[in-house]
Amino acid sequence: MSASESRAEDAVRQATDEIAAALGAGVQVLKENIEKALAGYEELTGFGKQTAAALGHAADAAARGAESLHDEFYAYSKRSIACSFDAANALFRATSLPEALEVQSGFAKSAFAACADEMTKLSQVWLAAARETGEPLNARVRAWMDMVQQTRVA
Repeated sequence: MSASESRAEDAVRQATDEIAAALGAGVQVLKENIEKALAGYEELTGFGKQTAAALGHAADAAARGAESLHDEFYAYSKRSIACSFDAANALFRATSLPEALEVQSGFAKSAFAACADEMTKLSQVWLAAARETGEPLNARVRAWMDMVQQTRVA
């Protein structure tokens, strides 16, 4: 074998070794990236499960809030109807026009005050329900933001 053939054979062997090393490094990088992707996928599916649970908690809270609003509306309606009947009975018992106007005026004042109080109560119940309903969802948004930040840092 001549010197030029030997050099050519060495060059081919060296190139083959370099290509094999590069392919081996590429396979290793690919394997690491696939493992990272699978870990990210597992984290994402876990996040999805936690989000589904949070949606369930939010729905439960919304149902409790709707029930509280319903109960408050029902109680107010019951009180309002009772007051209206009491005022109607008092009007029928009135013996003069000034007395009837006084009964009607008193009823209007008390009905307006009761309505204003009830609107305050209803707004408090509504805000509490909205806060309770939104908390699990807000927690998931914060978790998502944390996950995005961690991904950006990594």
